[in-house]
This record gives sequence, C-alpha cells and structure tokens, in this order.
Amino acid sequence: MVASSIACLVIGSGLSTFIHLRRLYHSEQMNTELQQNVRFALDSVVRDIRSAGYGLDVPDSSLGKWVDWIEQFDRNPQIVEGVGGSPDALRIVGAFNKAVTALSQPAATGDTSIVVEDAGKLNRSYHKLLFLNQAETVRITHISGNILSISSHPTESDRGLRYDYPAGAPIELVVTVEYTCRPQEGSILRHPYLARVDSSASRVLPWMQVTASCIEDLQCVREDDAITIEITGRTSGKNYAQYDQEHLDYYRRLILSSSVRSRNAM
Repeated sequence: MVASSIACLVIGSGLSTFIHLRRLYHSEQMNTELQQNVRFALDSVVRDIRSAGYGLDVPDSSLGKWVDWIEQFDRNPQIVEGVGGSPDALRIVGAFNKAVTALSQPAATGDTSIVVEDAGKLNRSYHKLLFLNQAETVRITHISGNILSISSHPTESDRGLRYDYPAGAPIELVVTVEYTCRPQEGSILRHPYLARVDSSASRVLPWMQVTASCIEDLQCVREDDAITIEITGRTSGKNYAQYDQEHLDYYRRLILSSSVRSRNAM
C-alpha cells in the first residue's frame, strides 16, 4: 500500500515535470519563431526600400507622370498612413526582379522602336516601364508582336533612345511592390501576416503574397530622406502564463525597427 502510494507520487511528479518542460519547450519554440518572422519581415521591407528607384531614378516631381497607374504617386517609397492607428501600407517602385527579356536586334540613339526576344510579359498598363541595359528607362507606347514602340519621356511619345545598345542587352521591368498587413479574419494562415504584392505577377494567389506570418502591424515614418520602419509580430499560439495588459490577450509580441535611406532620395 505504501509502495503504491510512493509510486503514484513519483509518477505524478514525473508527469508534472514532463508537462512543465513540454510547455516551456513549446513557449521557447514560439518565441524563436516570432523573432525569425519579425526579423525576416523587417529585412524584406528594408531591402526593397534600398532598391527603390533602381530602374526609375527620377525626381519626385516626375514620378506621377511615369507611374500613372498609381493615383498621386509623388514619393518613392510612398507611405499610405493607416486610419485610426491601423497598419500603414508602403508602395515602392523599382526594377526588383531579373530581366524579363532582351534586345534581339541592336538599337541606336534616337530609335523609337525596339525588337525584343519575347514581349509576352509586357503590356501598356502596369507592365510598361522598362529599364534597358541598366542605363535608361523607357515606356511602352505600342506593342506589335515582339516590336515595341517606346519613348524615353513620361508623356511625349516621340522621344527616342539616348544611347546605343547591342543585341542581347537585358531589359528589366519596373514594377510596383506594396506591403500591407492582412488581419487574422479571413486569413489563409489563420494568423495575421505581412503581404508583399508585386505588380509583375501575372497570377497572384493569396499564399504567394505572404512575406511573413504572425505580423500584426507595420508603421512607417519619413524623416527627411530616411524612413523608419517598425514591425510588430506576435506568437502563433497563446501563452496562458503571460497576459498582455495592452492587447488584453495571451500572445507574446515583439517590435523591431530600422531606419533606412532609399537610393533615390532627392
């Protein structure tokens, strides 16, 4: 009888220790995941800000004429402030991806048309700005097969190339990237997340927009030529041993920030 009681106490103590260690391990795992998510989200936004203007290095006064598919685009990056303390959105324009095609024939100074290897990923709406051979930005005014009518001016259609280019010169697409925070309600992850929407994507599925999960807030502050980015993330699960007095829940949160200057600050 005594032996049975002692055995029960030992088993109970061991089980209690096991449960405690398991909860501790799970909590540490969520904390590590939280740090990784917030750090990755911040690094992604900072990297794109540093590339802002690559492929479209023009003064702010000219941005709206070139990027006419975004209403009142007058700064690059452009901060769209959230209403009532809700997350901000951040729009960035640049050539972020690999070359989409290349010249199939040489092009000379003054030409208003070029021949490319494949015009399948180009159009005259939001796939119309091209960065040619990392030297010159042009816009598409007409497409006929693989022949592109182009202009090196944002509004005038008869401005030819400023330089000569050989066959094979790479052509990059100048696109819009927009960062927004998506709420938990209706989320494909069942958690809030930071979305990155790239206008160059021909077909955008929700899971393709996910940059980092469990991201609740994005705040952006511009100070002269620098932008301070602040990202708030939370754990994927609740820790009932820690109550968040500010948010009135059991999630643990982490805030990271960074100040970065864009390459085209003018």
